Amino acid sequence: MDISQAIDQCPQAKLVFTTPSHQFPLGNTLSLSRRIALLEWASSNNMWIFEDDYNSEFRYHTKPIQALQGLDKHQRVIYAGTFSKMMYPGFRLGFLVVPPSLIDSFKVAKYYTDSHSGFLEQATLALFISQGHYARHVRRIRKACYERYLTLTNTIKKYLSHIFRIEPTDSGIHIVCWLQSGYTEEYIVKEGRKIGLAIQPLSRYCIQSYPKQGILLGYAAHHPSEIEKKYYFACSSFI
Repeated sequence: MDISQAIDQCPQAKLVFTTPSHQFPLGNTLSLSRRIALLEWASSNNMWIFEDDYNSEFRYHTKPIQALQGLDKHQRVIYAGTFSKMMYPGFRLGFLVVPPSLIDSFKVAKYYTDSHSGFLEQATLALFISQGHYARHVRRIRKACYERYLTLTNTIKKYLSHIFRIEPTDSGIHIVCWLQSGYTEEYIVKEGRKIGLAIQPLSRYCIQSYPKQGILLGYAAHHPSEIEKKYYFACSSFI
């Protein structure tokens, strides 16, 4: 997020939605200086920031930057997180950390949208966290995903570097690959489907046409041996 550009384009903004830990789809992380600038803008403009802590658990090389909510001195940040990524999608439990002035409003909104979340799931999760199991689970999942990340990137560098250029990233559960000259998103997606690769074109997530051709490759749901095998076969498919 370019804070100065956002201020110029929307000087009277009252709400900013941001994913500072991991922007989708390119995977960028909002720097500390930009986080501070965003908080200063929110304070001076009487504006709210909705911070979606998307994929913050999946950081592999560096320490995470403190959340906007933790840096906020003026109570302008609404912080949201979910357990669905780390547990399983059907778990359907998330959480909000809201400024004191908004607690009553959010209680009313919660009541009228779905009354309450499942008590059994909440109690089980609370016990899972308090006994230290969740922290161990996060470390185990992060380690497994990092192994899959390394397998995917190393396999691409070994067999497909003439087609894909990997965008460096330090977090997340997918990578972005830029296509070398002569290849298009449409062609790579079509050929990938023939061998069982679920490849997403970057253009799907662009409001305007993007100057470069790129794709998204997920790896979290696949065993390293499966990743290596499929992308080895891709060598003969992507001619």
